[in-house]
Amino acid sequence: MNVYYLNNAATSWPKAPGTAEAVADAIRNIPFHAARSGFDYGEIKIDNRILLAESMRISDASRIVNCANSTHALNIAIHGFPWRKNPAVITTAAEHNSVLRPLYYLHQHINLHTEIIPVDTSGRVIIDKFETAIKKFSPQMVVFTHASNVTGCINPVYELAAISKKYGAVVLLDASQTMGLVDVTPELWGVDLVAFTGHKYLLGPGGTG
Repeated sequence: MNVYYLNNAATSWPKAPGTAEAVADAIRNIPFHAARSGFDYGEIKIDNRILLAESMRISDASRIVNCANSTHALNIAIHGFPWRKNPAVITTAAEHNSVLRPLYYLHQHINLHTEIIPVDTSGRVIIDKFETAIKKFSPQMVVFTHASNVTGCINPVYELAAISKKYGAVVLLDASQTMGLVDVTPELWGVDLVAFTGHKYLLGPGGTG
């Protein structure tokens, strides 16, 4: 019987060539930080942030933070944000729980108002409702997914970011389903923060983001 793997929206398979060997090598060897150790690091390794910055056309690779996964990255961005008094955020009905749960937590603890914008029948954000909500609530942050893991629909990031910046909102993009599959270029789009994972279309191991 032939087995066909169709669950790449959850995690990719097969992984990129050499991934399993690199993970096994990291497990076998003594763990250490190259900049804080007397160990001979051996062959010079390229910082993964440099490769990611080149892929995303980001000018400063040091602005990339290695995390455990997208959920970790989104939580850092949302919980670490300097919310002002009477805060508001705009998000969409297409978001993952890794966005909605921290927003709900902040609603309970700092009275964060979360306005959820509906999507159309194709699963994309309704642009006019998006802008109307931004005008009404003056959010500090706007959070939306690049593509839904349920529908696969890709949102018009440049347009949504331009509207958000027009009204002074910080833009957080969840690129978990698109990084490595389609272009993700935050500086060109006017996006401030991007969260993504390594185990989906970057074809890497779990525990990377």
